Amino acid sequence: MLRDQKFLLSVDPDRLLHMYRVTAGLASSAKPCGGWEGSRPEDELRGHSTGHYLSACALMYSSTGDEQFKTRATALVGELGKVQQAMPSRSFNRGFLSAYPEEFFDRVDKPRGFGRRITRCTRSWLVCLTSIFTATARKLLTS
Repeated sequence: MLRDQKFLLSVDPDRLLHMYRVTAGLASSAKPCGGWEGSRPEDELRGHSTGHYLSACALMYSSTGDEQFKTRATALVGELGKVQQAMPSRSFNRGFLSAYPEEFFDRVDKPRGFGRRITRCTRSWLVCLTSIFTATARKLLTS
């Protein structure tokens, strides 16, 4: 567990936020994560790791009580909120939050390729939100 804690604390949240900010038209000087996260506007699974990271921080906070993980998750969610507020200035629907444009969701109806990847990415966000809620609620109820 110590190795996991060390890894989570080593992740640069600005790198996770990079493509969200780029998509929303906000400045970002962070180095893109690459890989699944991509670094170009045409990369299709941007933002995927952010959901997993938030889940990991929530679960680590729940199991250890270490405030560093709660602080990291809260700060990251706060920054995502700023991105969400900026989205309408780029003609995204109010309330939309993603590291990739809304039109990528139109591809979900296609039977192959990207539609499957978007479904996996969306699933990671649902798992993230469930983890954060469950872990935080459990911690609050037992405090």
